[in-house]
Amino acid sequence: MSATCRPGLADSWRNLSRGSGIHPVALSGALASIRGVLEPSAKRAPSLGQRLAELLALRREDLVVGLGAGAFSLCLALLEQTPLRYQMVVADGSSERLDALVSTPSVRPVRMSPVEFARFPSQWDKIVLHDAVVSRDGAELDGLLRLLSLRLRPAGRIAAVLCEPPRPRPAALQRSIAVASRVRVSGFEVGLDAVVRPEGCWGLVVGAKRKA
Repeated sequence: MSATCRPGLADSWRNLSRGSGIHPVALSGALASIRGVLEPSAKRAPSLGQRLAELLALRREDLVVGLGAGAFSLCLALLEQTPLRYQMVVADGSSERLDALVSTPSVRPVRMSPVEFARFPSQWDKIVLHDAVVSRDGAELDGLLRLLSLRLRPAGRIAAVLCEPPRPRPAALQRSIAVASRVRVSGFEVGLDAVVRPEGCWGLVVGAKRKA
């Protein structure tokens, strides 16, 4: 059974983001409609991997990195949607967390903290941030996001996936909106989305590099 929203929740989400430069419905034509908690639907809500791949506009030729060991499961979910030509990379500063990951030839663990990775001279098409990576204070997160903007190719995208309460209310969604605001001030065009399924609820913040 698909998840639907309480009456007025979609309006509350839009009101929270109004005037902030954050768009719940459009990001360079790529964000289609708000899903899950944000719009009633008679259809089954998309899986997290399905929606994330859609918002990232994931392609077979993309170079993709996940930051934070928790991004490993997100990378596997993306691979179920779009098998990639090249290995995905998951970067985390903890050897213990990386050692706990299940070995797979499609994902390569790299021991680098998010900041170390962001400072490393490389170029990527898609960057996926786990919840723990964006759970930083404002100045620290802003600095990381600005560095990551240098790692993205011109048409690249960045996505932060946040765990939300299983029964979201408008006030509970402010955490995703707060992260979206940090992404916006760091030089990205920003879109918001959310997915609610029986196994969990996630806020999705997607950023594209602003055109000069």
